[in-house]
Amino acid sequence: MANKDAVRVRLEVELDVEVLDLALLQAAALKKIDATEFAVDEGDDAEALKEQERNEVRSGGPGAALLALVDPFDLIPDGVGAEAKGSVCGALSDVRPGGGPDFDALFEVCACGDEDSCDRSAGFQLTPPTANALWSAAQMLADWGFDDVEANGDESVTSTRGAYS
Repeated sequence: MANKDAVRVRLEVELDVEVLDLALLQAAALKKIDATEFAVDEGDDAEALKEQERNEVRSGGPGAALLALVDPFDLIPDGVGAEAKGSVCGALSDVRPGGGPDFDALFEVCACGDEDSCDRSAGFQLTPPTANALWSAAQMLADWGFDDVEANGDESVTSTRGAYS
């Protein structure tokens, strides 16, 4: 039964992690998986799910190992008058200190000078600064869209009601 005085609050937590020893991190994640009691639906095999998690840690890099170790529900201690009701948790890999992907590595500029016959650039190149500008604009547009949905729900935008009104 729901508490009529309960208030729902969304916390957003962002954590940058520097992985100093990937092997140690993966070993800790595997140890936590082994110690975890997996809740399974009828017909599912808990050991098969554990093995799937182990394989993700072994092959998924530092992000997968961190996700196996971090439990958002552990952020709120028991007995403090609040409890976690849901979470979204994901990992970005190779995040630069300033934020965003490393566009210099992703969009390396071809310097062959042969625009007509170059197989790599085919006469067109997306430069790292342009990729960064597009990524930043997309982030901003996504934020605006999210803000509009928070403010207006699924009410459509009409000529009498603009966004944010």
